[in-house]
Amino acid sequence: FFQFPNNPGNNPELQALYNAFNISGTPGQVNQQLNGAPGEALIAAQAITKGVSHAVSIKLAQGIDHHDDDYLDNHSPALRGGFNALADLIHFLENTEYQNSGSSFWDRTVLMCTSDFARTPSLNARNGRDHHLASSCLVAGKGIRGGRVLGGTGNNLEFKGMDLTTGHVQETGGYVVRPPDIHATVLEAIGLSYENLSNQNPEIIKAMLA
Repeated sequence: FFQFPNNPGNNPELQALYNAFNISGTPGQVNQQLNGAPGEALIAAQAITKGVSHAVSIKLAQGIDHHDDDYLDNHSPALRGGFNALADLIHFLENTEYQNSGSSFWDRTVLMCTSDFARTPSLNARNGRDHHLASSCLVAGKGIRGGRVLGGTGNNLEFKGMDLTTGHVQETGGYVVRPPDIHATVLEAIGLSYENLSNQNPEIIKAMLA
């Protein structure tokens, strides 16, 4: 739906859009940024604010499946670039008014940032890190109680149960949160039914809701 040139030229709206997502430099650098995390975030912002879609899925960090010692040099910068683009997306939605309503698009948006797996806490024989089941996600926006860390893992990233109402880790007992629980809670925050997840018996994470 959207095509963006490597030079905004005399188009002030496009220049402002590029500035919002920190896209600048030579035509080659701009192309690289448009094909990376800043461009993904920019397209998501346009799809949401221009009425193309109510739900957008983007990939903000690539090339992070490191099993060798190069993860020290490559993993963190790739993640940082993705988080920077995510912050720019949130900031853009916060500062874009929704249909002259006096509220912003961010006031009507729920965001979930996650990965399919995490990395092992210990190094393998190649001084790299392998796949691990325990992971985390970031959830923010409408209906979400922000500024909190819910649940946790042990020193070896072993699963720990938590109190779904308070979000506190419980050393014994507690509930081990699963992906369908998070999905159902996000749908609850949006005000949508999670009946389609009923076969997975999801639990609502009350501590996550505003």
